[in-house]
Amino acid sequence: MKGKMVQQIRARHDAARLSYKIKEVISETPIEDMHSLKKLVMDFMQHQYRHAILDNPESDNLPDYLLWQEICEILENKYSGGLSGVLHAARLGVNGGIRGIIETLYAHLKSEHERAFRDHVFNENIAATNWNKKVRVASQFLRGVEGVVPKEKQVYAEEVAPRLREIIEGYVRQTSVFKGKRPGARR
Repeated sequence: MKGKMVQQIRARHDAARLSYKIKEVISETPIEDMHSLKKLVMDFMQHQYRHAILDNPESDNLPDYLLWQEICEILENKYSGGLSGVLHAARLGVNGGIRGIIETLYAHLKSEHERAFRDHVFNENIAATNWNKKVRVASQFLRGVEGVVPKEKQVYAEEVAPRLREIIEGYVRQTSVFKGKRPGARR
């Protein structure tokens, strides 16, 4: 059930991304300055929020100041030179240009939505439960990775239970990297 939910989250983000008509938007608003860049990325992010996260295209927009703050944090971590570097990339087509910027925002939102769902599931089902339930979940997890973890590295469920979240998150990260896919990357 929960695996299907993550697939649904991914599918909603993918569908929203594909439905965003970037060519039309760029032709209407060529990137000439920070104002035009801000307008475009804000429009894209509002589109993604309405279609993928809220799953309601008719939803009200998020407040601009909150959305712009999030956009700045995402892009400043990705592009050298901060927002000036982002504008440079958009205007000159460096690092994928505006499509690269849109893909960066898309991948971040998708990854964060998946992480938020996993956190919710973990917090609702495991974090606040009693010790015996944590041990049962740890035991199920260990049975699921029996063929992956060498016999000499296997541990008891009681050893895993206190650090269950950390271990599961590490396992997810490692299996994603092992498969050549990082969380949030296009699949």
